[in-house]
Formats: sequence, C-alpha cells, structure tokens
Amino acid sequence: IIENLANKGNDEAIKEHNKAIKKLANLAKEKNNQEAFKIIENLANKGNYKANFELANFYVKGYLVEKNIPKAIHYFEILANKGNDWAIKELANLAKYNNNQE
Repeated sequence: IIENLANKGNDEAIKEHNKAIKKLANLAKEKNNQEAFKIIENLANKGNYKANFELANFYVKGYLVEKNIPKAIHYFEILANKGNDWAIKELANLAKYNNNQE
C-alpha cells in the first residue's frame, strides 16, 4: 500500500517507503542478508529512486557483492539524470578515483 501511495506522489508515503528501503539496506549490510539485497536490487531495477541510491552504494563499497565501480556508476547516473546533486558529486568522485587508479 505504501509503495502504491509513494508511486502516486504522496509525500508521507514516500518518506515511509524510503525509510523501509533504508532499513532493508541496513539489514542486508549488517546481517549479510541476500534476500534484503535482492529486494533492493529489484526495486532499483524498477526505477525506485532510494533503491538506486542504496544499490549504488552496495557496489561502491562491495557490500554483499563484489565491488563494481561500473555498476555503481550506472545506478548513480540514473539518479544524476533525474537531477540528484549527491549522485552528480559521487560520479565526479568516482571519476577522480578511476583516474588515480590508472
């Protein structure tokens, strides 16, 4: 129900939905919970904004997955293309990191 309301733009539902995704991300990280990770991954692949943010961080840090900067960049680009300033900064940081690795 919350997801449906969030998808319709209900501000309170969006906040609650984002909190739930954050809790799932924390569960995945702290308890090595693959099921929680898969839920986040599925939501991100459906275009969920908060899930994209969390999934990008999983790939940057290597939480439950092998560290994969190209995949992190993919998810940050989705957010950056929607005008997310934080994602734009992260893309710049990752570009600097990649340049220093070469």
